[in-house]
Amino acid sequence: MKGLWMWDKGFSEDNIIGKHDKYVKNKIKSQLKDGDVFINTTWLEIDKDLESIFSQKVKRAILYSGPDWENTNCIYERRKAHQFISDNSEEVVHIGNFDNENYFCFWLDFLIKHPFPEFNFFDREPEKKFMSLNRKPHDHRVELVNAFENGGLIDDGYVSLGGRYTLDEWENEDGDKAVAGDVGITNDITSLGNPELWNNHRINIVSETTQHTNFFISEKTFKPIVGCRPFMILGDIKVTNYLKRWGFDVFEDIFGTGHNCKWHSDRIRWIILALQTVDVDLTELKERLLYNKEHFKIVQKQNREKLLSLPAFT
Repeated sequence: MKGLWMWDKGFSEDNIIGKHDKYVKNKIKSQLKDGDVFINTTWLEIDKDLESIFSQKVKRAILYSGPDWENTNCIYERRKAHQFISDNSEEVVHIGNFDNENYFCFWLDFLIKHPFPEFNFFDREPEKKFMSLNRKPHDHRVELVNAFENGGLIDDGYVSLGGRYTLDEWENEDGDKAVAGDVGITNDITSLGNPELWNNHRINIVSETTQHTNFFISEKTFKPIVGCRPFMILGDIKVTNYLKRWGFDVFEDIFGTGHNCKWHSDRIRWIILALQTVDVDLTELKERLLYNKEHFKIVQKQNREKLLSLPAFT
């Protein structure tokens, strides 16, 4: 059965995300054991192909999630497909975006191949307090931007949100090609955006793709780490603590630990209060910011080593 039984319907291999996804999947498939079935959960659904694979009891189903979240907590059809696999498998193993021993980060590995361009991140005294870039208007991002508005913070920062706010940003053709639809903001997955705007803000507010999944970190979280800015993150509740575990400085002495609040609305209130009451001096933080930037390379290497030798296959 090894290498023969697979359900692999995800990003097209003709775009920048799909090409790297192919690389990652091939590394995983090369580690499969006899009897394993590989399932790409990106757009998982019960179709004839999936039914055919599980027409007989499967010994072990390897469920992979890479560029996108694992979908066990959202979208009814995908939850139903996960249940179908579980009902027809002796064992189900999640790898990729799932908080277990087989976790690895697709986007950490993607940025080895496609690193953010370098520039001098300390070339001026920034005028804006913060930056919060939001492309797709997911509910938690709309709630965050509404909180910026209600808290009187919009003029203090650079804020984008699909359908409401846009910034002077260049086009990212590779990123745009990789996603369907258009919200008027480029899908900038390979840069920090306009360097003039980046260097003119002091605090970065990351609104991750999700705040409701098992665990997901995208390239968004790594922008302030590589781009030398202190940050607060609105995403899945485990994100900041994972960064701490990896050895990053997450600036709890400055912003507090509101990232641990159970509900995302409480985490939004934490972000707003911090922006209203705290400011930072990048010169004073420069050593800590440069540490994060250099430590990022170590974490990337560790993540690649994990990908190449996943506990599920050892």
